[in-house]
Amino acid sequence: MGSRELGRRGHEVAIAAPGVGALAERARGAGLTVFGEMRFDKPKHALSLARDVAALRRRLLGWRPDLVHSHGSQDTWTTVFANRFGGPRLPHVLTRHNSKRVTAGAANRWLYGRAIDLLVVVSRGVLERYEEFFRRGILDAGSVPVIPSSIDSSRYDVPLDRDGARRELGAEAAAPVIGAFGRLVRDKGHHVLLEALVAVRAARPDALLAIAGTGTEEAALKAQAARLGLSRAVRFLGFRDDLPRLTAAIDLAVLASIDCDASPAVVKEAMYLRRPVVVTNIGGLREMVEDGETGLVVPPNDPASLARAVLSLLSDPAAAARMGERAREVVRTRYSIEAMVDAYERAYSSLLERSSRRTWR
Repeated sequence: MGSRELGRRGHEVAIAAPGVGALAERARGAGLTVFGEMRFDKPKHALSLARDVAALRRRLLGWRPDLVHSHGSQDTWTTVFANRFGGPRLPHVLTRHNSKRVTAGAANRWLYGRAIDLLVVVSRGVLERYEEFFRRGILDAGSVPVIPSSIDSSRYDVPLDRDGARRELGAEAAAPVIGAFGRLVRDKGHHVLLEALVAVRAARPDALLAIAGTGTEEAALKAQAARLGLSRAVRFLGFRDDLPRLTAAIDLAVLASIDCDASPAVVKEAMYLRRPVVVTNIGGLREMVEDGETGLVVPPNDPASLARAVLSLLSDPAAAARMGERAREVVRTRYSIEAMVDAYERAYSSLLERSSRRTWR
């Protein structure tokens, strides 16, 4: 999304990605240049890494961009090797989307202290994961821009089949439907939400929970739902590519994460569709949702508090609607593609000035 907007603004953008993947297809569809030779396999595949480094180095030397920007672990290390060792030594921006703690081993100390020219994080919660780097003087917290990721609101600005989606879920017209969308991993706290659902159903026996996503916890969550007597109340939907339609079908969204969550799109998407949200007070979530204004914020790993928050929204539709309206405005202004690209343009320009590279292609 950001690359497309940069291209629309007149910047020349190329995407290095596996040539047959979804990212490459979207980039080509947006009229962007795609360097499709790279595979970006896991680091254990040394031969593939060497091939990627050589291919990317040729592209960088031939195309000569003003800077390079990486987003994941494997593409970052590939870019570092291609750029710094026999390459053009371009200014290198890394955006950290992952909220896992970053170890300060020798390799990472070199990466963040010497190889990367600018670190960007998507939330202050991610920034906190670099505390050891700040203490050691490897990074300066004040020099790390916080640029939240955006959502593609155009996917939501179209007619969405809410009634059809609710029929698919088996929800009666007046039945409240709670949505929990995302990877089924322990950190996302689905197991806490299932515990909370017991109390929710005691007060609202018709309440349903729709869980979309796949992951390592799927079997355990299905077993937990059966153990709690919730099998008829929970819909495990698996991987879905129609989240706008599903988001339109729910009455509120919950993200019950128990570990740092960076800047999750599913919360922004629900907020954009005016759906009230309940999130936990951790990481990027507490930055996205203002408690009582654009949603409700509860302690992590606390099923009782989570259940009370859900029931308070279900019992007061007027308050929920007011929160939904405010939430949409926050997403429209703070988390738009335009706002994100504005921030990146400022970051790029500042970096290029420091690198004495003042012109863009």
